[in-house]
Amino acid sequence: MKRLSSAALVLVLVALSADAGPRRRAVAQPGTRPSESTPAGWLAANAHVLHSIDLVPDSSDLRPLRSMIGSSEMVALGDVTHGTHEFYTVKLRVVDFLVRELDFDVVAFEAPFPLVERINQYVQGGPGNARALLNEMSPITYFFWDAEEIAALVEWMREYNAHRGARRPVFVAGFDVTQPDASSNAVVTYLRSVDPVYAVEAEQQYACARESNLIIDKDCQTRAKRILDALTEREAELIAKSSRTAYDDAQHQARVVVQSRFPFGSDRDQAMAANAIWLRDRRGETGKMILWGHSAHFAQSEHAWTGRRPMGKVLEESIGGDFFTITTMTAAGTFLQWEDPTHTRNFVAKTTALPSVAPGSYESFFRLRGEPFLLIPFRKALPEWLATPKLYNAAGVNGLPGIVGSLPLQYDAAIFIDTTTPLRPIPD
Repeated sequence: MKRLSSAALVLVLVALSADAGPRRRAVAQPGTRPSESTPAGWLAANAHVLHSIDLVPDSSDLRPLRSMIGSSEMVALGDVTHGTHEFYTVKLRVVDFLVRELDFDVVAFEAPFPLVERINQYVQGGPGNARALLNEMSPITYFFWDAEEIAALVEWMREYNAHRGARRPVFVAGFDVTQPDASSNAVVTYLRSVDPVYAVEAEQQYACARESNLIIDKDCQTRAKRILDALTEREAELIAKSSRTAYDDAQHQARVVVQSRFPFGSDRDQAMAANAIWLRDRRGETGKMILWGHSAHFAQSEHAWTGRRPMGKVLEESIGGDFFTITTMTAAGTFLQWEDPTHTRNFVAKTTALPSVAPGSYESFFRLRGEPFLLIPFRKALPEWLATPKLYNAAGVNGLPGIVGSLPLQYDAAIFIDTTTPLRPIPD
């Protein structure tokens, strides 16, 4: 695929945001300063107004992130729906800032490790087609990444790497637990180069894993665990026959096959947290990583919505202050959801309207600031209206939005976008 020029990439990003609609900004009267005892006053004194949610040359409005993030080496960017255009565009803005200003050099996705490894080859300047690679997400139930907004992110990374000069390259990786078929094939390919005899046995044991791109049964997991254990026991021998990188990647592919037994629930979040730490230590050069996924996974407390222990809680316990998480929020507009009417994993996208803003919800308070885009910090002394659990908009790939929880307990900051529009799927 022909590489986009900088000008062409800007045109792509502008086109993605062209129909977002006009934005109104409130104008404060000179010399007035609301009391912080009111929600509007506290927001005026503590929240930061963003001048754009699209990638623009001026990133000065994002500078407060520098002090908010501090020395944290893992920053999670969550979206409260997987189907909102503006969540993805503003996250691209933040990625650009973190890479250029704070030396982050890995973007890790809630997506399959083997597939994103192929996307990374493209990001590093290899051949391919970003949209064709993202189209492969849909059959694995990651249709929310098969979108023009993610294609823009992939093209941004490729363009950045092509013109980075003396800067470090940026890498993309996947921390999720699916695609046992592709991961098992990668393990067998590695074994053929270091132990052809055992590769034959492993291929036979992995026959069950090659039947699915999402989940394996308990018996298959037992077989896959034997192969992972064999690789682990032979670490020194296999590294000597290949390399540290080749061995580590093969061992991780074997681990993903085992993890594929549980693509849903707390076990998945526990595994994704471990995978994120593994990637931080083996991808990039700075040890600084950006996580991209649903906000529910990045919460730092048991999530009121799912009742599960999310990966953000695991990461906060594992690396403490090195973990910083930002959620996106919205008060109005529409977003995409997906239905599986035939129960055959043939998901169909539909546009869904957000409900009217509920009195007393977080969004109702954020709207009092009178700005369309806000960056709101939570790592500080907070007023009661913000610290107390409240209703806010959030949705999975289906189901109506709306849960009750404490934003400051779950996240370190929020980006509030008053009105949003649907994600734009890549045409088949």
